[in-house]
Amino acid sequence: MHYLDGLSERQRSAVTAPDGPLLVTAGAGSGKTRTLTSRILHLMEQGTSGKRIVAITFTNKAANEMKSRILAHLEEREPASRERDNLPFLGTFHSFGARILRAEAEKIGRTRGFAIFDGNDTEKTLQSVMKKLGIEKSKLSPSEAKWRIGKVKNELLDPSEVDDDETFLETFREYEASLVEQNALDFDDLLEKTYRLFTERSDLKEKYQNA
Repeated sequence: MHYLDGLSERQRSAVTAPDGPLLVTAGAGSGKTRTLTSRILHLMEQGTSGKRIVAITFTNKAANEMKSRILAHLEEREPASRERDNLPFLGTFHSFGARILRAEAEKIGRTRGFAIFDGNDTEKTLQSVMKKLGIEKSKLSPSEAKWRIGKVKNELLDPSEVDDDETFLETFREYEASLVEQNALDFDDLLEKTYRLFTERSDLKEKYQNA
């Protein structure tokens, strides 16, 4: 089945639009995943290497659905093994960040095998850090510290510029040092540190733009 088969006129327009920025707005159940998948296949059909295509989704479910559709189409072509080696990146924002950070791990003080902490890991680390610092829960609880650290990272802030609570700032510094010591990143780091790498290192930004 050709990737254009079954698409509406508007979907076909989005899929076959000329190169350049393209904004498509669509509601739930309108065929967004199919249209995006077909757009990727169209770009590859026109000669764009799959390795130069990055497709970002909000959920693993959507990313996996796009992967399966693209593979199903490519497996109809020959040679299948070569097509598999030329697949685009399809994943969530966080998985994309993790991929970049593993490739550039030494630039953020980690090795490629760094661990990714979930919320429970983060809270356990904070409990250990705050016990070491002698911080009472009545003054700052691990859950509150976790929330405040997440806010700082997600909003791309410098903690010392937005929070004058020395107890929190000390906790933040010790927590970050603990992550380095454990060769780990928390979930918020996957976005925050990727963003900072691209904004603070023009050479890296150019490297990935021209990859």
